Amino acid sequence: MYDFSWLFRAIPYGVFTTIYFDGKEYGEVDPVFVEEFGLQLGASWKIFDSEGRSLAVSFNKSYLNPLLMGGWSRMPSVFDFRGDRVLSFFYYGDDLFGPAFKEPLVSYSRIPIYHSRFQQLSYTAHLCIRLTNELVLQPYLFEDYLRRLEDPYFTVCCDNGSVTAFDIAFTDEPFKITAI
Repeated sequence: MYDFSWLFRAIPYGVFTTIYFDGKEYGEVDPVFVEEFGLQLGASWKIFDSEGRSLAVSFNKSYLNPLLMGGWSRMPSVFDFRGDRVLSFFYYGDDLFGPAFKEPLVSYSRIPIYHSRFQQLSYTAHLCIRLTNELVLQPYLFEDYLRRLEDPYFTVCCDNGSVTAFDIAFTDEPFKITAI
């Protein structure tokens, strides 16, 4: 165990909030935080608490899709919590972070806007599609749904941290086609 108690008397330089999703291998960092402190941030961060527990996590140093990866999945066992959590961290410089707060994620409305799982409730639909033989043989059911939407597009958030947006195009000539 390390003694980081001296840092709790220091004034933090910044703070960011993220979400720990149970079983997800990475955490997403606020790009605004990375923009502000990016030149100071190294590839390995140390997260500590007032009880002397600490965890090293790797940071991908991306400004576009900043992620905490190696070590992230160990957060619950090191800091003694279960399930999905809202986590805020103070930044003390030199890649040292301490928890500002952690609380259960009781509503998806608490997910920060930069996060890949953020929901704009009136505009976001979560779709989990299992490609079965029946669905592949009857693709028009989903196509009809898409055609009823105004200006449809997909934002695909994958568990490897990638986020990609796809426009959807429709045509009826020479025959009915829906394409991504």
